[in-house]
Amino acid sequence: MKYLMLFLLLPALLFAQPVEKVLCIGFDGMDPQLLQKYLDQGVMPNFEKLIADGDFKNLETAIPPQSPVAWSNFITGMDPGGHGIFDFIHRDPKTLAPYLSAAQAMAPQRWWHVADWKIPRGSGSVELLRHGTAFWEILAEAGVDVTIFKVPSNFPPVDCECRSLSGMGTPDILGTYGIFSYYTNDPPEDINISGGRIIPVSLRDGHTKTTLGGPVNSYRDGDPESEANFDITVDRNSQTALLKIADETILLNEDQWSDWVTIDFQMVPLLKSVSGICRFYLMGTDPFRLYVTPVNIDPANPEMPISTPENYSRELVDDVGLYYTQGLPDDT
Repeated sequence: MKYLMLFLLLPALLFAQPVEKVLCIGFDGMDPQLLQKYLDQGVMPNFEKLIADGDFKNLETAIPPQSPVAWSNFITGMDPGGHGIFDFIHRDPKTLAPYLSAAQAMAPQRWWHVADWKIPRGSGSVELLRHGTAFWEILAEAGVDVTIFKVPSNFPPVDCECRSLSGMGTPDILGTYGIFSYYTNDPPEDINISGGRIIPVSLRDGHTKTTLGGPVNSYRDGDPESEANFDITVDRNSQTALLKIADETILLNEDQWSDWVTIDFQMVPLLKSVSGICRFYLMGTDPFRLYVTPVNIDPANPEMPISTPENYSRELVDDVGLYYTQGLPDDT
C-alpha cells in the first residue's frame, strides 16, 4: 500500500505579516488516486474546502512503502540508508529474533541477587533507533515554537526544546504493539490467537476471580509477569457485570465501555510499581464475554518516556483526561 503525507497549509497564515502559526496535518496510508477519485465524485466536501483554502500536492512514497519508513523520511529528510528504519520490525542477526524497529528498551544489565529478588546495579534505558536530525529540532534551535503531536517513528520522543507526544511506535505496557485480553466462560477450541489473550473463566453463582497481566517483573528471578487481581460478578437477569480491580468498582451493561481505569502493577512491595491504563467492554453475559484493551502506558505517570518535556503528557491529562498512548488507537 502506498503512503502519502498530505500537508494543508493555510495561505492566509503563510503570507500574513508576521507569520503567526502554520498547521501541518499528515494522513497515514492515504492513496492519492483514491482521494482524487472521491474528490471528483463530490463525496469529500471537507477536503474540497481545505484544498480550496490551502494547498494540495502528491508526494512520492518511501521505499519500501511502509509507514515507519515514510514517516522517518519525512522527519529527517533521509532515506532508510540514512535513518536506519526499513520496516515495522527488524531482526537481531545473532539470534534472528524480531524486535520493534523504531525503539529498543533495555533492562539493567547487572544485578545483585538476594533470595528470589534482584536489585539493579544501574538503570535501564529506552533508545530511539531512528537516526538523523528531526526537522523540529532545527526549528526549536532557531527559536520557533513547535508542538509535535503523535508523529510516528518518534518513540521515545527526541529530546529537544519543543512540546511533543510520541505516536506510532509507542508500545503498550507489555512492550508490544498491543495485546488485548478476552475473558469468557465459553472459550473457542483454539485459544491461541494473534494480538491477544483468551482467558477462560468459570462462574460460580455468577462470580469469578482472575488476574489481568502486566509487564514482566525484572526485580524477581525468572522475570515473571506481574498481575493485578480482578473480581467479576455477572448478573444475567439484568445483563450487567460488576468488576472490581485496582480499588475501582465498575458496573457495566452489555455493549457498554468503561472509562479509562488506572492499574498499578506491583513490582517490589511498597517500593516499586508500574502504572498502566485500560478500558473494559462487556460484550455479553450469557455466555460471559468481557474484552479488555491493551494496557497502555499511563500518561499521568509514564513508565517510559512519551513526551517532551516530561510533564507534557501529564498536562494533557489535566486538560482532557486519560487517553490512548499506544502508538495507534486501534487496539491490535
